[in-house]
Amino acid sequence: QKALAEQCYFAICRRLHNQLKARQRSHRQVLDELNDKLADKYICNFSVFQSLPDTWAIGQVLPILPLHRLGEEPDRRAV
Repeated sequence: QKALAEQCYFAICRRLHNQLKARQRSHRQVLDELNDKLADKYICNFSVFQSLPDTWAIGQVLPILPLHRLGEEPDRRAV
């Protein structure tokens, strides 16, 4: 039930975000809050102990930055 409620909440937020106009001053604060709530969240573990075996075993450099699609501008917001 919690997952369904969360899906409904984010669907409503996305719909509201699409209907509000950024040019209207009264909508700006709400749009800023919606942008923060709708941003993708990435959980990363930058631990040396996680990456050390990769470096030792396969010669991989610490995987902190993306290696593909560097020429493309991001189209989604993330935190």
